[in-house]
Amino acid sequence: MFQILTKEPGMTEQKIEYLISSEGQLTGVVEQMVPKLQGAMVITFSGDLGAGKTTLIKVLCKAWDVVDNVASPTFSIVNSYTTKEGKAIHHMDLYRLEDVQEALDIGIEEYWYDPNAITLIEWPEIVDHFLPDNTCKIEIEADESGQRKIVLLYST
Repeated sequence: MFQILTKEPGMTEQKIEYLISSEGQLTGVVEQMVPKLQGAMVITFSGDLGAGKTTLIKVLCKAWDVVDNVASPTFSIVNSYTTKEGKAIHHMDLYRLEDVQEALDIGIEEYWYDPNAITLIEWPEIVDHFLPDNTCKIEIEADESGQRKIVLLYST
């Protein structure tokens, strides 16, 4: 069973922290997260290499009934998937981008403002300063024992 560490209500931004000790606990965390991600067009995923960003995205995509194979877009930069309902999920990995101009060159803003899609961004730091207002942020921290702290920041 996963543990909710904190739940901080605020005026517009909410913060929830989850603590998990195994990958199997991600399904329960995602079940808690999905209602809070409702309406978000962009969701960012931050954390060190190997923290579990892509793994969490795979579990989220399963919860959203994605019919395609979900894989890290490290070399392609963007992978697009479709849900059973026909909604698009754009999965980006910005790790290899050198600067903001490269993000603009791939048309990143077109993905963000697609009304029929959700954009998931790993390594968002290069574009953090101009993300849309309704962006949800997920931060993952891993410790030496393999435990993960997953922090969800979202607006209400």
